[in-house]
Amino acid sequence: MQGLLKEKDFREKLSKAEIYTYLFSDSLRSFNLLEEIPPSDGEVTSIGNSLEGLRKKLKGEGISAVILISDGANNKGKNPADIARDYPDPIYTVGVGEFVPFKDISIEEVEYEEVIYYGEKDTIVVTVKNQGYGKIKIPVILQEGTDVLARQELQFNFSGEVQETGFIIQAGPEGIHKYQVVVPKIEGESFQQNNRRNLVQNILKKRFKILLVTQELNWEYTFLKRALKENKDITLESLVISNSSNRISDKIGLNQMLEECDLLVLLDSPRFLVANQKKIRDILQDKGVSLLILVGKNFYERGDLSSQLDFLPFQLKKEGIPLSQNFNLKLTPEGRHHPVTRLSDDSEENLSLWINLPPFERLIPLTGKDGVKVLATSSQEQKVLPAIMVKVLWKGKIEILSVSPWWKWDFLPWGIGKGDSAYGRFWENSFKWLLSKEDMKRFKVSIDKEVYKRGEEIKFTSRLLDESYQKIRDADIRVKIYPEVEKKDSLNLNLFQEESGFYSFTLSFLTPGKYIFKGEARKEELILGTSTGEFKVEKTSIEDEELRPDKDLLREISHLSGGEYFEPENFPSLLKSLDLEKKLKVETLETPVWNQPLLLFLFILLLSLEWFFRKRFQLL
Repeated sequence: MQGLLKEKDFREKLSKAEIYTYLFSDSLRSFNLLEEIPPSDGEVTSIGNSLEGLRKKLKGEGISAVILISDGANNKGKNPADIARDYPDPIYTVGVGEFVPFKDISIEEVEYEEVIYYGEKDTIVVTVKNQGYGKIKIPVILQEGTDVLARQELQFNFSGEVQETGFIIQAGPEGIHKYQVVVPKIEGESFQQNNRRNLVQNILKKRFKILLVTQELNWEYTFLKRALKENKDITLESLVISNSSNRISDKIGLNQMLEECDLLVLLDSPRFLVANQKKIRDILQDKGVSLLILVGKNFYERGDLSSQLDFLPFQLKKEGIPLSQNFNLKLTPEGRHHPVTRLSDDSEENLSLWINLPPFERLIPLTGKDGVKVLATSSQEQKVLPAIMVKVLWKGKIEILSVSPWWKWDFLPWGIGKGDSAYGRFWENSFKWLLSKEDMKRFKVSIDKEVYKRGEEIKFTSRLLDESYQKIRDADIRVKIYPEVEKKDSLNLNLFQEESGFYSFTLSFLTPGKYIFKGEARKEELILGTSTGEFKVEKTSIEDEELRPDKDLLREISHLSGGEYFEPENFPSLLKSLDLEKKLKVETLETPVWNQPLLLFLFILLLSLEWFFRKRFQLL
């Protein structure tokens, strides 16, 4: 390019016309043509954006033509052909540069479900790009640790081709699984950091065993047992304990039932709890079994058990007496977003449901111990009493309900044709929360790669799950990015929600270096989680990824705009064909006289003189 611009004929043209000169990459930068051309430091090349920017800068300057000297490699921004089609001036293009091959096989994207149930099938979709190779067969491997789980081969036919392949896996066993998708190093490959992707999948238990225990046959037991039996993912064992003096712990097979259950539900059954306290404590602490307790009159009559059973997250209020009147519950700030109390995904509708559902009739006054979350309360006699409490204990969870009856949520709506959706949703929420294990972070901000080329777009994605591993929508997800070395210069992002329930933001450019990012999730000012990570931007630019000149694009630009394409050796012919004679440039300046008193006075004076002379010489 330096040689072209130093052509004698071109220098002579400078004296005959006004010439504007710009360098371009991702933006325009003016320079003096009589001096050495400065080096380009752009991250990418955007011919379309540069032409559009040039049109805006030189609007009204009387431009005769545009000379575009480029290799035609365009990797960002608007389509140059679309801009050239409506361009007001002819564009003459000069194609420079030679092809320098850059070879790279990169894993562009991996799509999969982060949480699935045991026995289900999931497809891991992998997107691979071929850069610089012609016909080549590429192996793609899925492995867990050193074990190869599956292998696929992709047949590429040309450089720049992008293909997808999929791995179908059957989930199991339960727990956290860490996989890697790997493309082995290919001979001649220039960039190897993008040949591997790590993914983490949480496999949950699909079918659960629930042990339902009651001290008496009543409607609460009848309705809940029926709801549990209708759930195909639950194996139900039920046990009715009489009030006789027989020792409950002597019942044949009881220890085995407790040992095998995933969730123990006690419907106002303190007698069973006290008699089997050691075994219950063991399964809570060692096996991660969860516990749901409906506290009623039997617990109240038994008295405070918290000193005897230290794992209980509540104690009876000494001065309290059971309340027997109709009342509804009010969700706490914690309860408005907790999965147990979410009867609707819409926050306002959820609050309305809790206010308008059939009222409760009894409440046992309790207080929660340390670590307890109160999800719903009842205000009685200017006192706020907890009604629904939860706590994560050891490897399991505990939920405490101190109000009743619940069965009327099922029974009464049928009488007005509304069904039992709230009743079923509440118990389903409770069981999902109690049976899900806290072995995976529920809030996570991730990036699509760990290493980026300079100028490459960086996509941040986030998923936010509740304590039952269901997606939380309409949250406020913020990410702060700062260099590893200088943490003062930070960049703040607000992620956008996608239809899938995930959140994302694509960042255009970052200068080379190592970066740290911190994410925070909020909903109605309540912090739901934090997440951190790091990534690196290489000095290698995506300009280096595609170094092949695109002279066909240059020919199209010149053709659509009414110009002509030239090879560098024909540059003198281009100069001779241009009409670069100096043109008269007319500028119009409009000034409102009403804001200029002197001009206004002169204008009125001239009008008055004209009228005077016309009248004086009878020209009117």
